[in-house]
This record gives sequence, structure tokens and C-alpha cells, in this order.
Amino acid sequence: MTRVQEIAVAVVQADDYFLVGIRPDGVALAGYHEFPGGKVRSDETPKDAVARETLEETRLAVVVIRELIQQAQKYDHGTVQLHFWLATPVGWTPGERLPPVVDPFRWVSRGELGQLNFPDGNRQLLQILVEDQRPAS
Repeated sequence: MTRVQEIAVAVVQADDYFLVGIRPDGVALAGYHEFPGGKVRSDETPKDAVARETLEETRLAVVVIRELIQQAQKYDHGTVQLHFWLATPVGWTPGERLPPVVDPFRWVSRGELGQLNFPDGNRQLLQILVEDQRPAS
């Protein structure tokens, strides 16, 4: 039986913008767009992993608000259980300038999300964020 890898994903929102990066060469799903996130360690919860991974990948501290959805996804490299969590930058106030982040991450408008090339495991989340036009917060 194949082990399912737990993955925590941060949907970092500031006003109507979301934090998005591109997966680097040499890793699974290279070249696809992604939200910050990664493997959940054995000693942490998905919520804790969202905060840790976002800080490690983007140097941005976040407040993790709530889980949006969970989704199992099979890829060629294995099966993952994706935990998508809504988060906002620490100390940020709506209407303020967007906080700086490091490459390959950048702030993307809600309208631009649907034009980017995300892995299949993000399809349901993108539908919620883009097509339904519901505020995530």
C-alpha cells in the first residue's frame, strides 16, 4: 500500500491578491505555479506546517486563519492529501501596500489566478477563489 503524503498549502491573501510562486526545475511538477507549502512533519499539524513553510519559502510570517478545503490527489510521483489553509501576512492591514516577498513568489490578482498553470490538485481551490468570486476570508 502506498503511503499518502500530507501537504500543507498556504493560500496567503492580502486584499484581492494571492501569493503565488513557480516550482523550480528538478522537482515534481516543475514549472507549475504553486501556493507556498510543503510536507507536514510528524511533529506538527497542517496548520503549523502552513506557517512554517510560508516563512521558509517566502520569508513572510503569516496568521493562519482557517482551513478552506482538503483534497486527495494522485500524481505520477505519488498520492498527496492537500490541506489548503487561508492565511494573511502578520501585521498587515487591508488597504496597505502588499508586503515584500522573495523570488520565485509574487502577488497575483484574483483575476490572474485562473490564467496560471497550477497542478490538478489545485483545481477545486481555484474554482472557489476565481469562479465563485467569494471572498476567501
